[in-house]
Amino acid sequence: MNKLKPIYVFLILISALCLQAQNNQTFVSDLVDPTSANFSLIYGTEKIKGTPYYFEDWKKGEVLTTNGQKIAVDKMNIDVCSQKVVAVMNGKETWLNNATVIAVSIEEKVGMQAFSFIKTQNDKDEIVYAKIIAEGDYSVLGFPSKKFKKPQRLDDYNYGSRDVKSPFFTKLDMDYYLTYLNDDKEKIKLKNKDLEKKIQKKHQRLYKSVSKKADIDIKTEEDMAKFLEIFNKEVNQKDINTSQN
Repeated sequence: MNKLKPIYVFLILISALCLQAQNNQTFVSDLVDPTSANFSLIYGTEKIKGTPYYFEDWKKGEVLTTNGQKIAVDKMNIDVCSQKVVAVMNGKETWLNNATVIAVSIEEKVGMQAFSFIKTQNDKDEIVYAKIIAEGDYSVLGFPSKKFKKPQRLDDYNYGSRDVKSPFFTKLDMDYYLTYLNDDKEKIKLKNKDLEKKIQKKHQRLYKSVSKKADIDIKTEEDMAKFLEIFNKEVNQKDINTSQN
């Protein structure tokens, strides 16, 4: 069998890389939301106080797409006002296409645990990005949101109409929901007593036992995640023991 000459091997390799790059470029273009070029049409061109983003600064992350690809992004965030993933591409803030994105994973600090946001729907059947606080038989999702307040005008008989407020984004608001076995979600507060009320009756005694041993005063997302990690393991073990009897 004749051996391929080095120049031919080189050309084949270059062709393959060019084809892969072309496919990646095509997909990245599909990943971009078509309205991204019109960012100002949504929020206007005036200087706005605050930002529509979940994180205060840009983070490293990864995008999971509908075709199963995972795309690493150096600078990204969640626009919780318009409910879109935003990434910096070619030095420009660009929305990603909700039809292409399934979920994103974002590092709050380099090397630290990443936070996952999944695309889902709220009670109004609107597409939103929910933060995964805890996973298991009992799961908790956080629904972050901000509102964009446009300038208001006040009629004044002496001075005519005048601006009384500049445009601004409201502070971050977070609603939490608990689900059991991915069933209907219930709104919940980050408090032990509220969690206890939402736990299934068949797990009430177990909850009290675990709560006493774990001794976690739930006040933050981290507290909730830590407690439910322990509690879900006990629930799974209880289910196993029940099935074996």
